Amino acid sequence: MFSRLKNLYRSLGSLTFNVIVLFILVNLLSVGALAVRDYLKANPGTLGPDNPWNIRAKAYPGWKSSDIYDLFIETWERQKYEYEPMAQFREAPFKGRYVNVSEHGFRQGKEPGVWPPSPDTFNIFVFGGSTTFGYGLPDWQTIPAVLEKKLRAKGVKNISVYNFGRGYFFSTHEMLLFQRLLMEGHVPSMAVFIDGMNDFYHLDREFIWSDKLKESIAGTQITGMKVFRNGLDLLPTIRLMKFLYRYLGSDGKKDKKIIAEQSIKKIVKTGSDPEAATKVLTRFIQNQKMIRTLAGSYGVEAVFVWQPTPLYKYDLSKHPFAGSIHKSHKKSATGYKTARQWFDKGRLSPDMAWCADIHERSDRTDYVDSMHYTAAFTETVVECIIEETNLTTRISRRTGSK
Repeated sequence: MFSRLKNLYRSLGSLTFNVIVLFILVNLLSVGALAVRDYLKANPGTLGPDNPWNIRAKAYPGWKSSDIYDLFIETWERQKYEYEPMAQFREAPFKGRYVNVSEHGFRQGKEPGVWPPSPDTFNIFVFGGSTTFGYGLPDWQTIPAVLEKKLRAKGVKNISVYNFGRGYFFSTHEMLLFQRLLMEGHVPSMAVFIDGMNDFYHLDREFIWSDKLKESIAGTQITGMKVFRNGLDLLPTIRLMKFLYRYLGSDGKKDKKIIAEQSIKKIVKTGSDPEAATKVLTRFIQNQKMIRTLAGSYGVEAVFVWQPTPLYKYDLSKHPFAGSIHKSHKKSATGYKTARQWFDKGRLSPDMAWCADIHERSDRTDYVDSMHYTAAFTETVVECIIEETNLTTRISRRTGSK
């Protein structure tokens, strides 16, 4: 009996030792792979013609491969979020070459934003998700930055546009963030809400970090597991896996036509749920009502925009990243059709800018990844916002300019 236990102990010890050695070796190899990644970034000429990075580079005409890489890393590998009351979380402060996030919760534009906003300036707060924040774009090419540039070019003077777009945000988050800013005394002249895409993404979900908050409230018994999970994220192997997921997410080596056909079949199968669309749109209308009530009470002019998605009136054969669209986004395929019907009947808002159709103006790739806009398409989105909301006239009427 004792001999058996002794042999079992030795076997377990040997197995444990081998697992530890394997764990160390895998992470050392991952460190090496990350070093190779950085070398390739600094020496883009060594990359083969068919690698996914060259596919991604087509979304950045005129950019050097090393610069695209730096933007990619700043977008996806920074510490992206931190806790914030009411809205639950925000983009964490960050200073980089292309991505800069203020400690006050907004992304910087071409020039650093003044905080608190000057009462002598016509201040516009823009709310939305990661497409508004501008994932995959530098500070000066985001929707709010381009909006400020175009308005100034049209003669609108003394304005400042603040980018309160945040990853995962949808209309409920935006309403809560807007309320919090007003409560703190930060009252803009105008607030622009860009929605649609993430409203369907969060169809059956609570806020994205709700589970972690529940764990924190539950008590110290799960603290050890939480620390363990957070520690895993720091391991070279996990970092490498996350990078490869993003890097290879282009499906760049597949034939575009095949990607489009496969994606359309999946979208039709997973996105056809009229009841889900009704649920999302009803929630959006309720959030819109609360935003209008808040805005009216504080003298803020509210502007609403329904944004484009690759799953509505867009030729997916032009989309090299269609195969990596998250399944939760695919409910937009049917949802946007229902939203258009509601919009035509005046159920959403007669003064809302409907910009979901603007892919019809484009004959190019409009996305830097599965869901986020290119710089060129961002310009088109902003033009739609200005035109459909008659924004220049509305601002000029209040400022007395032009």
